[in-house]
Amino acid sequence: MQLKLIENEAIVWVIEAPKRLRRYVKELWQQTEGGEGEFVLSANGKLLDIAKQMEFILNPLDIQVNEKRCWNKVCSQLKELAFAEQHYIKTQQLFTTIYQYFLSLEQDCEMEFCCDGELDFIQLLKATGIRLEECNDSLVEHLAQYMKAVTKLLKKKIIVFVNLSAFLEKEEIEQLIQQAFYLKVYVILIEPREIDLEISKKCYIIDKDSCEIY
Repeated sequence: MQLKLIENEAIVWVIEAPKRLRRYVKELWQQTEGGEGEFVLSANGKLLDIAKQMEFILNPLDIQVNEKRCWNKVCSQLKELAFAEQHYIKTQQLFTTIYQYFLSLEQDCEMEFCCDGELDFIQLLKATGIRLEECNDSLVEHLAQYMKAVTKLLKKKIIVFVNLSAFLEKEEIEQLIQQAFYLKVYVILIEPREIDLEISKKCYIIDKDSCEIY
């Protein structure tokens, strides 16, 4: 079965047979993690790397906006900005202020100490406790924040949700998909049964008899 991704149109991929659903979900998840599989992603006749293009969400309750991949990207971007021309002088002034502060502490300390050369900007970020804003009050908002993080920071183009209807009401799913449309990201919902959504969508079904219905 070939799924066609269209901007501002969600895909609902219904796989009715549990065994087939389990196999497809496992294989696609492995490919998003860099493993091998039979799924192919292409655009304009060019093969694309699934792991780079696609984010796979198997358990929406277990996602973290500040996960390592996103946090590392944030640090990298902030460091680049800090040493860019428009912020370079302020960054150096900050480092100087920190050094001077510890030198003043040394004067009132009974022990002498030294510093290991230039300050590490990434370590400074960690020390401040800076992080991406996270909303845990609403699952829809939390998922929307995560989608924004992986699309803006990791440059993901496709978000795949598995059995999202088990976690969200129909109206909540529609709200989340609207957020995805705003971010210009494609959405694929893999479900064990068809769901009625009042939003632009294309439904693909593989029934229990392995018949493909478009």
